[in-house]
Amino acid sequence: MKNAALQWLNRDPLLHVCMSESIRRGHAEVLYAGQDGVLLRDPVAETMQASFDSPAALEPWVDAIAQSGLDVVVHQDFAEEFLAPVLPERAGRMRCYHSVYTRKQPLDAALPREAHIEPLDGRWTEAVQTVYKHASAEYIAGRIEAGVMLGIFWGGELAGFIGQHTEGALGMLEVLPEYRRRGLARALMAAGINAALARGETPFGQIVTTNEPSLALSRSMGLQISQGVVVWMFR
Repeated sequence: MKNAALQWLNRDPLLHVCMSESIRRGHAEVLYAGQDGVLLRDPVAETMQASFDSPAALEPWVDAIAQSGLDVVVHQDFAEEFLAPVLPERAGRMRCYHSVYTRKQPLDAALPREAHIEPLDGRWTEAVQTVYKHASAEYIAGRIEAGVMLGIFWGGELAGFIGQHTEGALGMLEVLPEYRRRGLARALMAAGINAALARGETPFGQIVTTNEPSLALSRSMGLQISQGVVVWMFR
């Protein structure tokens, strides 16, 4: 069933990269893969991920999605509208484009001479938590423990970082204010992409549709932007 799911998702590989990578990394349980859509459960990311051709194709799965207790990720506007009435507890929504690095060649990190990049360990958990306010302390600690957080250092001081979310997307990109405009965000992006390539993954990010600077940075680095929008429906 995984092969059938991947075949359907590859009709729009940029839009569906999060679902495809969930399958390829062995995290996804394929609940349905048919001619009209795919439904996945990813227990690592604690998500239900759905993409369907129509409301009629999605309808048989509404109860399973609603009762899962997980965050829901959908790939069509009609799915957000269709599921909203049965997910009253979902307090938040986030609309994103996928940015995808489709090549296999590593990028040049182009580090300034004063900077170097290295994996972060538990010593840096508190420092990251102080700067990054979009996730819980527990989540950040887990990402550092998983070995998917990279820090960029300037003269021995932590100047910024990037990580990989549980669903596989690169993110948590932050450069401290006093170190901005030195090319460090680009260097971190390149390092994150190269680390994902080294793990045998397709590097991708999820960029909020209104975040024009991040979209511009991704395009300038050769990443492809999905035409369709991915919608997170949070608990």
